[in-house]
Amino acid sequence: MATPAHDPIAEMQSDIQLIRDQVDELQLAIAEKRAAWYKQPSTLISVVALAVSTVTSMGAYYVQQRKDVAQDQAEKLAAVSQLATEIIDTGKQMADLNELKDPAQASYLNALLNNKREIMVARATDLVDKLQLNVSPEILYTLGSQEHLSKGRQQFDAVVRSLADKQDENGIYQRAYTYELWGNEEFINDQVPQGKEAFANARKNYELLSPANPSRQTSFSAMATREATSFMATSAAAAAMKRLVGTWRDDDGSHHVALAIALNQGGTLSGTMSASTADFGPLAGPLASPKLYGVVTLEDDTLADFTWTIPGVGLMTSTEPTTVTGKLRLDAAGRTLQMQYTMSGKEVSLVLKRT
Repeated sequence: MATPAHDPIAEMQSDIQLIRDQVDELQLAIAEKRAAWYKQPSTLISVVALAVSTVTSMGAYYVQQRKDVAQDQAEKLAAVSQLATEIIDTGKQMADLNELKDPAQASYLNALLNNKREIMVARATDLVDKLQLNVSPEILYTLGSQEHLSKGRQQFDAVVRSLADKQDENGIYQRAYTYELWGNEEFINDQVPQGKEAFANARKNYELLSPANPSRQTSFSAMATREATSFMATSAAAAAMKRLVGTWRDDDGSHHVALAIALNQGGTLSGTMSASTADFGPLAGPLASPKLYGVVTLEDDTLADFTWTIPGVGLMTSTEPTTVTGKLRLDAAGRTLQMQYTMSGKEVSLVLKRT
């Protein structure tokens, strides 16, 4: 019988197939013994680490974003505050131009300052719109537009309502002081009716403070000063000053009193009152017909204070100077002026007419 021919290629293919079968058997055995991926500690640790890293990164990004937003808001708010201060300063500079003797120069400088003010107001308005209501009502009032005035009033009203139920001394004071600031901002923006209402509410609340509270009287005094000062920024004040200027004499001539009120260069009022010695008694001094000089300060568009000092030197004696404050109330038509003051314990009430 013949021996089959030797085929080396066939043998090699047979060996390769055998190796492949063995590898497949080994892989199958390994697969049966291998744990699921989520049960393998090394794999689980890697996945957890990846998740923690992802969350941490997202948290850091969120925190950084919040910081960036907060910093941006703070920078914008600081810019608005600075602009508000510069707007107020520019307004004061424009008011000071009234003291210039050259009208042409005053008009030219006023136009430049007004352009500067409008640019700053526009810039501040843009920032405030981006900040929404995250600015103080004082800044909103500084911008002056009706939209911002309305927002400012909303904020003041919200503060007042939050203090409405507080009847302790501190709560009453805070409510009164809020109204006082509110009235100040209204007057500065030439909102006279609203300013009067706010100051009236402040006065009512200050009156609720206990008489034993040391802050009561000082609060009234401070508010009176603030009210008079801010009222001077209104157009109503300018009109009232013009109506007060002139010479006024007592209606029936029985007291021989004459009050001359003049408008000074700096926009203030001064008064000169003359009367017979009999009207002032021993405080009149050596003059037969003394002239007393003082200042006139507006409280509002119908009420003013005339304060003068009587020298303390007589013919035979020397006493301390006496300061007297009289109340001047101007009628709506601007024709009569009621004057009330106290002299040597005596209440004096006069009706003066313009001459």
